[in-house]
Amino acid sequence: MFLCPFSLGPLLMGSRDEFNYQVYVLFWLVVFNFFIVPCWVPVPLTRLMYILFGSRIGLRSYSGGTLYDPHLIEMGQDCLIGSRAMLIPHFQQGRRLEHYKIKLGHQVTVGAMSIVMAGCELADGVILGAHSVLPKGSKVGANEIWAGNPAKFIRLRSQDEL
Repeated sequence: MFLCPFSLGPLLMGSRDEFNYQVYVLFWLVVFNFFIVPCWVPVPLTRLMYILFGSRIGLRSYSGGTLYDPHLIEMGQDCLIGSRAMLIPHFQQGRRLEHYKIKLGHQVTVGAMSIVMAGCELADGVILGAHSVLPKGSKVGANEIWAGNPAKFIRLRSQDEL
């Protein structure tokens, strides 16, 4: 990423950004893919691994899932990403390829096997239920509980749950 950075947003076909992204993907697939899907790595070590790969992860935050393009993911303190959940900051539809950051506030829980797509922002105290899919660009307010496919607002967390 230091040698061949690419910009956020749409990558135009044939552009320098697209070339840099192809180089980036090649390195991930050949060199780092073994570490991207960390089912063999103990959860406390995945935190260190993703930080080394460029993710900004707050204190006491851990992932039992997969953070694709970790340099595009920001996570506050006391967050938990459930088993086999995926945070995917890139979006591809046909020939269209885009990248947007994913931002998680403090005390966010992403349930097991959930998917958080590119450009999503989850404010402090959010819970995303297991097996949920949060569509591209979704904004989730503080202390909200969302679930489903596509994920929808369920309710606010009560004071007892905070």
